Amino acid sequence: MCRFFFIFHHVLTLNEIAHILSKRTQKKDTPCLKNDRDDGPHNDGFGIALQKNHRWKVKKWLKEPEKDLYGMMKEIEESKIVIIHLRHNCHLGKKCKISTGKKSVENTHPFSYKDAVFAHNGSIVDFEKHKKHLRKFIADDLFRNIRGETDSEWIFFMFLTLLGKKEQQDMNQIHILLEKWIQNIQSVCQEFTFNIIFSNKEFSVITRYIHYDKTKYSKKQYPNSLYYDKSNGFIVSSEPISTEHTLVPENTAIYVKHSTQYAYLQSINQ
Repeated sequence: MCRFFFIFHHVLTLNEIAHILSKRTQKKDTPCLKNDRDDGPHNDGFGIALQKNHRWKVKKWLKEPEKDLYGMMKEIEESKIVIIHLRHNCHLGKKCKISTGKKSVENTHPFSYKDAVFAHNGSIVDFEKHKKHLRKFIADDLFRNIRGETDSEWIFFMFLTLLGKKEQQDMNQIHILLEKWIQNIQSVCQEFTFNIIFSNKEFSVITRYIHYDKTKYSKKQYPNSLYYDKSNGFIVSSEPISTEHTLVPENTAIYVKHSTQYAYLQSINQ
């Protein structure tokens, strides 16, 4: 599974960037959680999204991005929101039930469309089998913008379809749409992991979520790791990047209203 980092009103330093990038070759550090889903290494694509003056800039690399990222430090420091994604493409095999698309720029996160960006750590099991049934949840005009092969890009455009052309400002309504989004996937897919970052001009939503058939497993399954830190700005990440961190509860959404700099957690109904 992948790693991602959401940084809000926290000025990233060069050392912090280097620390984040160094994790791609290391085993995940997941305090308070032992989870076979949190694997690595993460060398199948690197992406960053920066928001400044309500506009997004997205850059992606297939090889080591250090030189370019260090050259972007001024932009990174001036960005109110920074999203970083380190991709791990789990190919079909004995230990992996999924295939998330070849190593390519088109399959690298974050994905973007107009004023929205999206990153995903997780997978839909048997995605290829379910695609024809998931297609009905994506509007035709949006479906034409899918460029890659990943389940992640499909679920991004599923949410854009639910949002519609009119931006929803009320966060309670956004939560209703989030639960509808998940219910739509559940109606087709028996198992998926759903750690996501969706962010536009007005708000961000981040989740830690899993759905699976309990009769198929002898022990409880857990969603991929996710932590938050409110000590300096607001950070949500697949693993801690500071000493101050809290594990996000299972099947929980985090909402960030950009204008008020207010962040809160809310349970997701099953």
